[in-house]
Formats: sequence, C-alpha cells, structure tokens
Amino acid sequence: MGEQPDVAEEAVEPDEVGPDQSSDQDTIGDKLRSGRRFSRFGWQYPAPWIKAGDVVDGGINSVRERLRPLIEAWRGDTLLRVTTPVVLTVIVALLYGFYMGNAVWLRHEHFATFDYDLGMYDQGIWQLAHGRGFMTVRGMHVFGHHANLGYLLLVPFYWIGIGGPQFLNIVNLAGVLAVSVPIFALARRHLQSGWIGLGLVVAYLFHFSPQWKIQETFHAESIAAPAVVGAFYFASIGKAKHYWACIAFALIWKEDVALATAMCGLAVALCFGHWRRGLTTFAVSMVWFGLAVKWFLPHFSNHGAVFDNLFGALGANSTELVTNALRHPPRLWRTLTCHGFIDGKLSAENPPLPGVNCPTTVLPQDPNAGPLGLVSLAKPYGYVTTAMSPAPVLLGTPQHVVNSATLANFTWDLRWHYGFFPYLGVLLASVRAVITRTRILTAVALTMVMVVGVYIDREEGVGPWTENYSVGNFALDRLAIHDAYADALQLVGPDDVVSANYQFVPHLSHRQEIYTFPNPWISSNYGVGGQPAPPDPKRVDWLIVIPADLNQPASALLDSILKSGEFETRRTSRAPGGSLLVLERVDHK
Repeated sequence: MGEQPDVAEEAVEPDEVGPDQSSDQDTIGDKLRSGRRFSRFGWQYPAPWIKAGDVVDGGINSVRERLRPLIEAWRGDTLLRVTTPVVLTVIVALLYGFYMGNAVWLRHEHFATFDYDLGMYDQGIWQLAHGRGFMTVRGMHVFGHHANLGYLLLVPFYWIGIGGPQFLNIVNLAGVLAVSVPIFALARRHLQSGWIGLGLVVAYLFHFSPQWKIQETFHAESIAAPAVVGAFYFASIGKAKHYWACIAFALIWKEDVALATAMCGLAVALCFGHWRRGLTTFAVSMVWFGLAVKWFLPHFSNHGAVFDNLFGALGANSTELVTNALRHPPRLWRTLTCHGFIDGKLSAENPPLPGVNCPTTVLPQDPNAGPLGLVSLAKPYGYVTTAMSPAPVLLGTPQHVVNSATLANFTWDLRWHYGFFPYLGVLLASVRAVITRTRILTAVALTMVMVVGVYIDREEGVGPWTENYSVGNFALDRLAIHDAYADALQLVGPDDVVSANYQFVPHLSHRQEIYTFPNPWISSNYGVGGQPAPPDPKRVDWLIVIPADLNQPASALLDSILKSGEFETRRTSRAPGGSLLVLERVDHK
C-alpha cells in the first residue's frame, strides 16, 4: 500500500474554516481552563487568564451569530466562493504573462539579448536538432556545459521551424508562470479557499525574483521550477506517482536541480512525515548529481566543468569544495557570511585568511547592484511567514551556499537565475505557513502580509509597475540604429561563418559556426581554461561589430583586420543610439 498523506492536522475542511467553526471545538476559555499546553510542566493558567478567555469567547460567539446568515450565504454561493477566484487567478496570470512576455519579446527584437546565455542555448539546441551539439558560441558541447537532457524535448520544435530565441523566451515565461498552478492548488486543497490561492499567486508573481527571471531570458531552471513545486504539492496530498513524475521531470533539466530535489525530499519528510519517500528522493537526486558531475559532463567535455574555476581558495572543483567544506567548515562559513549569505551585507578580511574567499576591502555599494542574502528573499513576505515554517527553505539552500561561495559576485545577486531556487524555498516556506493554519482568519492575515509586502517592495522588481521597467532593462524603444542592424544581418547567408558583437549572436545562432568577437582570433570565454582553442579565423566569412563597444584588445584586433586586406567593408551605419561595421571576407573568394 502506498503512503497516506500526512495532512490530517493541516487540511481544513469546508465546515472548519468559517467563523462558526468552533462549535465542536474547545473554546479559548476551555483551553486555558484545561491548562493543556503547560500541564506537563505542572503549571496551570491563572484564573484571571481563564476569565479573560471566557470574555473573548463570548465576544466571538456574539459576532458569529450576527454573521451566520452571511456565512451560510457564502457557503451556498459556488460562483463567488469557488469559480470567481479561479477566474481571477487565471486573469492575473494571463495579464502578467502578456505584459512581461511582450517586454522580453521587445528586448530581443531591439538587440538587447546576448550571446551568454540566450544565443548559446539557442545554438546548442539548434545543433542538437541537426545531430550535433557543439556550441561554437561557448566552445564546448551543449551537454558538456550542463546536463540539460531536457533540451531534447525542445528539439522537435526546431525541426518544425518554431524553435528559436523567442520560442525559448516564451518557454521560459511559461515555466515561471506555471509555478502559480501548484501554489494555487496548495491553498485550494488544504484550506478549501480559492481566494487565499489567488492571494498567494499574487504574492508569488509580484515578488522581485520571478520578474527578473523572465527578464534574464531563457534558462533551464524555469522549466524545472514548476515540477519541483508540483512535487511538494503532490507530496502534501499523498499522490506518489504524480510526485515521482515531477521529480523525474525536474532532474532532466540541469544537474544542480538535483540539489533542489534532494532538499525537496528532506522537506517532504519533515513537513508531511513521508520519511521513506523523502529519503529515497534525497538518495536518487544525489546519485544523479554525482553521475552528472563525474561521468556525464566529463564525457562531453574533457577539459573540466565550467564552474570549476569559481571557488578560488575553497577548491579547484566541486569535489574539492565539498571535501574542504567538511574538513574546514569555518572557512566555508566565513566565505558565505562575508558574501552576505544571510543578511546581504558584504564584509572583508584584512589580512586575508587562508582558504577563505573574502575580499580584503569592500568597495562602496554599487547603486545598480541587486539584493543579496536570504533576508532579502524573505523581506517582501514580512519574514514572519518564512520563519513560521522554515523546513521548505531547505529546497534552495544548497544552491544558495554554492552561489555565495564563488568568487563571481554575479552569482550572489538574487535577481538572476542563480537565486531562483533559493527564492522558491522561501516561497514554499511562506505558503506552508499559510496553509497549515487551522483558522481561516489567521491564514487570511498571513496572506495579506505577503501581498502587502510585495506591494511595498515592488521597486525591487522589473515589471511595468516599477522604475526598472523603463530604464533600459527591457529595451522597450525602437531606435533608428536597430533598423540598420536588422538590414545588415540580412546580408549573411544561412551557411556563412560569422563573428559578431555579443548582441547580434542570438539573431545569428542558427548556423554551425557563430562566434562572439574577438573569437576565433583571440580566445575569449571559449571552452574551459582556454581549451579547446578556437578554430582558424580564416573560416570566418563575415565580421559584424559595433566598434564603440569593443575593449582595447578587441579594438586593436579590428584595426589589424581592416589593414590586412582580408575583408572589405560592406556596410557602415551611424545613427542615434549606436554604430555598425559589416565586413565580408574577400581574400579567398
């Protein structure tokens, strides 16, 4: 027999959630009179407290009797109680998706998406669709970059001509929106309240993390996220087959998603008492993570993993990171705290400590820097909801530890995809704090705290209701130079080899060879540790660059290319907002 859902104390039936719910329960005075909470310590509530409890009971009963006709009408009105919140939730999600989707669509159309990561992912999946897989944008096989087996599910869309950067952005948007479904279902199932489900969905969508996750364009985490949250939901209602389907689907999208599913298993064990299922999930996830890191990724990249060089003094690779963390826990902990792991505040060590990645000095805070630390994730929800049910925070803790341990400060920034699973852990902790309330008024109050919190903290996001929306994050305006860019790209043939500025790469990624200048002349973010070396530059047919955007070495390289006579200028464009130089190789034509 399968495990039964351990939700007896959490599920609240319809006749238990109205203001008249306590007819078959002890009153406050009765509870105080029995002294049940403290009897094991041999202590009883004082008589004045019991008398005060009787007074409160009298007031509650009086209000309940006055409201009884409204309560009965509410229970009998299926349209208002059940259908309306579902419809409103769908409308909110669709409007949110329309405005955020339109913004990210314009971002790509206006040449504000980049080689890393949209162009790289798009070329990688396009290569898989053609029986290959090597990403010339990044200088490695797509499966040597990450264990993104789920990309194979996207390949058929490329076969029929739908796949491309905008398709990936829509998939990314759909994944972020889909998290709303299990969030709503948790409230609807355990509190029998679609209205609280609506409130929790609003609190999810308008937190800053999902907004930035959409703005950042496609990443595989977005597709895995609803499956992980869905697994938590199915565990809460004892649906084992659905639970395992969600876990399996999540695991195929990226190797470090296994860390989230492993912790999801522990959260399921702690929250619902499903210890066998939870521990099995943990074991399966960690086995897959080990196979992915030690066998799958090296099979496609014999030059090491892309994240091996990020941990500095803590270790040369993930294995050394774990080993050193177990041998010297204070070193890891000091690195985490100086990077703002909990409170979001950076600190320094001077003189530096051996085996610790803390800087010797901390520069003044960059006004454009994003939020750091777990407290920043919990802040919009008022902290209290997260603290009331902390076990689900485990879900994102491993990623947050790894992100905060690196030397790369962009992995500490909670706006990017690195912080999405840590956020989902905070989200599920807050949601569970709501759905485990036995009194509907308490659940309503906690939901309102979350909704009001995201409203107060709204400027941390990047949606149309924020200042961040219109200051360049989405490139909403069409500039004259954008038309020149689009016309120039039409000169390139479908089989031509191109080296281009980073913002042109996602528009040229459906070809066997596309490079970000100064590749392949100078190896730049190509391969791992400079291996493999880029191919012969003489393979390049077209060079499309914005000279003003090049750094000094790339600018000097461009000058030498212009003097070599290997290329001829086919187009130059200058307009408000930018410039463009298009060169075609002529020395072997």
